[in-house]
Amino acid sequence: VQTYVLGTGLEHERNFPIVLAQIGAAALFREENGLLTKAYENKKLLLLLPFDVISNSSIQKIQDMSQTCMGRQLDIVDTTTNDMDLGNAKEYEDATNRSTGIAKSHMRALEHDLANTIGKEKQAHFVIDGTIRSGSFGWGGSIPKNSIAVSKSFTQQPKFDVFKKEVEMRNMPRLLAQLKVENRTPAFFTSKGKVIFWYLRMREQGQVDYPLMGVIKIEIPSPDEPYTLTDTEYIDKISGCLLAERNVTPYGNDARWHAHIYPIYATEQYIKSRFYSRDILKGMI
Repeated sequence: VQTYVLGTGLEHERNFPIVLAQIGAAALFREENGLLTKAYENKKLLLLLPFDVISNSSIQKIQDMSQTCMGRQLDIVDTTTNDMDLGNAKEYEDATNRSTGIAKSHMRALEHDLANTIGKEKQAHFVIDGTIRSGSFGWGGSIPKNSIAVSKSFTQQPKFDVFKKEVEMRNMPRLLAQLKVENRTPAFFTSKGKVIFWYLRMREQGQVDYPLMGVIKIEIPSPDEPYTLTDTEYIDKISGCLLAERNVTPYGNDARWHAHIYPIYATEQYIKSRFYSRDILKGMI
């Protein structure tokens, strides 16, 4: 997602941020010869506005102008309605930050739609960049069973389901500091048993600056009903496949080099290349 604060709108005594966002989701397919080819792609332009501080006549003019100039290429989004990930707008919530968060939520919804399409059409497994433990993914309950989610960054105080009760771990850095390279933690339930997750160390401790570097978080949906166990061999196989993709990323290429999975990195670069440049956006505005 790429967001741009275009300015501040003024109407009578009210002011509001005007935010433009480019969002997109894409999937690359791994051919038998190892090459990556485009499988799916979807992208949108969003204009994010807080409707509750804008008059109906102004909103209608904005929508009419958008339809005339952009057709279906621009969606007008009300940032004051309930959001799947952020919930309802709060009284003292920063309007610009909420717009950015809603843009990310819409991007996750695109990813969810793409995941459902791939899950129905492909027998092979596919990897999602990020977590499936969000409202856009039904908190892990509405995702194809052949999906795997990988997070390069994650909370240091995760919540586990222990005996069907949610428990917060407060010493995650110590646990991961003791994790040896190419090893994983035990798998845990979360999201009321709908998601299974574990951590995998990709890099030697001597190659990174602190314990959480070089570690990824892996999530899969529960194979059946909530709290249904999956085979340890399946978890080990996923971990091994991800380890095999770690070393293609050059050191220092960006701040997340230590946790990159090559196909995910390549997909990120692909979708970014499909976005409009800043100069083109300025011309459109």
